[in-house]
Amino acid sequence: MPASSRGNGSIHAQTPATSDPAPTLASLPPELLTQTLLHLCLSDLTSLSLVSKPLHTAVDLHGWSAWLAHSPAARRKQILKGDVRVDANGREAAKALLGIDRAWQRKTFLARQIHFVDLPAPLGLTGVNGQNHGAENKSGWGNSSRGRGRPHMSYQALSRQNQAMPILRLCTRGLIMALKSSLCFWPTRLLQSKKGIKEDQPKVVTLLGDHTKESPTAWEDISAMELIDDGHWILIGRVDGKLELWQWEVLTSPKGLTPRLLASYQPESASASSVQAISYLTSHDLIAIAWKGGEVVVFELIKSSLCREDFTSSDHPEEEVDGTGPSRDVGDGFRLLSSWSIDARPWSLHLGVTQEGSSPWLVLGCQGIEFLRIYTASYLLALCGARSEPPYTSLRMSSSRNPQVMSVYAIASSNCSDNPSFPPHLLFAGCYDGLVRLWDLRQLEKQSNGTSARAAANSSRTSPASILLPVQRYTDRYDPSPVYSIVLGVGSKSRSFAIGTARHGIVKLFQMDTDAQGGAQNQTAIAWDQGQGREENGLAIRRPAPREGSSMYPPSPPADFPTYSVVGEHGRLLGAGAGRLWEFDARVSLGDTTSRDGKRDVEKHDHTASEATFCKRQEQYLTKGRWEVDGFGDPAVEEDVETASTTVGWYYHGEMELKRSGRG
Repeated sequence: MPASSRGNGSIHAQTPATSDPAPTLASLPPELLTQTLLHLCLSDLTSLSLVSKPLHTAVDLHGWSAWLAHSPAARRKQILKGDVRVDANGREAAKALLGIDRAWQRKTFLARQIHFVDLPAPLGLTGVNGQNHGAENKSGWGNSSRGRGRPHMSYQALSRQNQAMPILRLCTRGLIMALKSSLCFWPTRLLQSKKGIKEDQPKVVTLLGDHTKESPTAWEDISAMELIDDGHWILIGRVDGKLELWQWEVLTSPKGLTPRLLASYQPESASASSVQAISYLTSHDLIAIAWKGGEVVVFELIKSSLCREDFTSSDHPEEEVDGTGPSRDVGDGFRLLSSWSIDARPWSLHLGVTQEGSSPWLVLGCQGIEFLRIYTASYLLALCGARSEPPYTSLRMSSSRNPQVMSVYAIASSNCSDNPSFPPHLLFAGCYDGLVRLWDLRQLEKQSNGTSARAAANSSRTSPASILLPVQRYTDRYDPSPVYSIVLGVGSKSRSFAIGTARHGIVKLFQMDTDAQGGAQNQTAIAWDQGQGREENGLAIRRPAPREGSSMYPPSPPADFPTYSVVGEHGRLLGAGAGRLWEFDARVSLGDTTSRDGKRDVEKHDHTASEATFCKRQEQYLTKGRWEVDGFGDPAVEEDVETASTTVGWYYHGEMELKRSGRG
């Protein structure tokens, strides 16, 4: 009841007490807004920005940047910065990321291809006269091709061991390709364009070493290459067994075209065999090299002795653009840690860690029953010590309970800084049987805790080794071609990996499992077999069902056309074969109906899914150019091609698919 006056009985309204105005969003501390919006997913941020103008402003100022910086869903592998307009709030960057994610879910993107027409003809290529300039012609050029300009090169099928294999590496400054003794460089500004790489675009080609001044018979091919510190230094291995560390100023300065040799190393035991593979671990500055003859060496890179100021062009004005810069003794750049030999040919190797701050490990991909050999840092440092004794390990990796002879051509694991969407404890191995096998290496940390290196080595001599089986397998049931190369962190949300295969220039794209992304793999899939592998011990061993992905075809590839090297990032993939370089770009206008499909979806197996069914003798159609119409993927109209056993039709039914019909 309102208060009343006792004198005259009049009633007076009570005046409400004054209070402070409610705080607005703009008056809140930015840290509070950032922490609040950080817990929202992308769809929540989008919905919140549509409620009112103050909320729209708050999301623009704090929401998008917080999502890009802290949300796991925003992690993308972006080596080359795209041509997306950069804004302060990060909205355009988030929009670009989501646009590329949606693009990979569709079935239309651009596939481009160029020829190495301005590089010397590598081993395994043919000139315009059709002659094979391979093993018989050591010079690399046919007599009829001299003086006739640049020859058009096509692929001539040779064994993998005899071909000059191009090697691709991607850094923030551009794309580097090693072929023979040449390095070819495309700067980032050319790769950023949606028009892609073209043959008439300018690029830098240089030859490395004194031998390039002599006749082509003295060329020392580059058989392995690795970039250090985002291309600050280039580490190459040659066919003659030499390891060299180069600095190429073209990566940092447009005018610095002179490569400089900083250090080199060639052990006497490896003088007759070529460098097979190189791996560099950024967090520990470790370099691992494997030679064809079975020699393995681990170095520590001494960066303090490789100062750039010591090798400026002003200090050496007499140098020519031929790669004959000052050389450094091996002690100035490399510190030898371990060396040993194995009784098998190594095809690949990889240095990695199971988590940030943990001890490194080395995995060798070999040929034989024991096709993967893993060595921990404790064994490398405590047992080897630059001796010839092979290090012991208490862990063996096998493909199944009944091992078989296998070769591993490609090994990959994640570096947290390069591939943030892949856990570093996952190891991918591309095998000769066409399978990509996935291992979980977290058991390495369990074995090393509480056990000294010497005690673990003595125990491994007397007790059987543990067996680590793969937790997942990836395959293409229609094409079991050997896997030559692997790249992680590509495709939608950068949660896919791509592989290069041995035929048709095919690049296959696989989506990473959700549980593997979070590191919550089913522990029953990790079978640790102690002793003789008695199953009565209660070990639940589950053979994982193979996962399938998508196959992408470059325009008009020959049948025997391997993808020796593949690199990529969130929005694109680049592959290289013998004489050709191609790009799969998901950043183009995907709604353009003039672009043809370059990807076949074979991921789902239900009847409602669009599934590609590869037919018999499919190489007949690929070699006849059935994949190339106006420079893109598939025929624009329905076309039937009859063979002796089957009739194959190309249809557009919802999503494009390949069906079998008629006889066969």
